[in-house]
Amino acid sequence: MCGIAGFVSARDPGEFRAAAVGRMCAAMLHRGPDDAGIETQGDATIGMRRLAIFDPANGHQPMATADGRFRIVFNGAIYNFRALRDELAALVPASKAAPPTIIISQPYFLRRCWECTAGSPCKTSSL
Repeated sequence: MCGIAGFVSARDPGEFRAAAVGRMCAAMLHRGPDDAGIETQGDATIGMRRLAIFDPANGHQPMATADGRFRIVFNGAIYNFRALRDELAALVPASKAAPPTIIISQPYFLRRCWECTAGSPCKTSSL
């Protein structure tokens, strides 16, 4: 099971927040011994410890969206991510080998989530 941590403050500098999140992540080593990452952007610092279950070679986090605008740490698994990845790959061929966190960070996926939770019928059974 992975672990995530974060610290948001307009008052504390990024180096202070990164050190604090680093300590939080170190305390969660037992939850994710396979990888760790910390990133600061603006007033927020996020970090994670990863237990690599799906796609161990390509799941380093925090991950950035394709345009670099947003960062994500993701604690869990998308159990139908292969179906979602295949659906996305039909539109964006480079996503065929993407790990679950890349899939969830794509605008297409987020739009599909909205469609399927806002009362609109889903186009496929993947969500």
